Amino acid sequence: MSLDLFVKLKYESSTIILVVGIADDLASFFEDKVDAVRTSTAATPLYDVPCRPIESSLDEWSAVTTDEVKRLINAAPNKTSQLDPAPTWLVKDMRGLLAPFLTLLFNRSLSTGCFPSDFKQAIVRPPLKKNGLDADDPKNH
Repeated sequence: MSLDLFVKLKYESSTIILVVGIADDLASFFEDKVDAVRTSTAATPLYDVPCRPIESSLDEWSAVTTDEVKRLINAAPNKTSQLDPAPTWLVKDMRGLLAPFLTLLFNRSLSTGCFPSDFKQAIVRPPLKKNGLDADDPKNH
């Protein structure tokens, strides 16, 4: 599994120091950890988890309305991700123009089962186990 290169800024004595590391190191650490847990529990008998029959399914979708999309945009928290093509404040300001397009996009996505691949990306930042630990050490996540 390859996660490409990641870059992190550290602030020390009001000087910005650029620290470059390989995300593969973090991925390898967690893969090794999962493999070790699987190996150590391999002899454990499987537990038969009782399950109930499903009484409902998602065979049908209700179409999303433009008013619902406007309301949801307005209720969204005022924070932005690196992956967002536009800042949240701009989307909120332009919700009247964007809502009809987004409504069409959502409804087509639900009816066809297709989801734009650009929306399938995420930035994952594993949290530290405790504040103050070294963020560069994979064991601290």
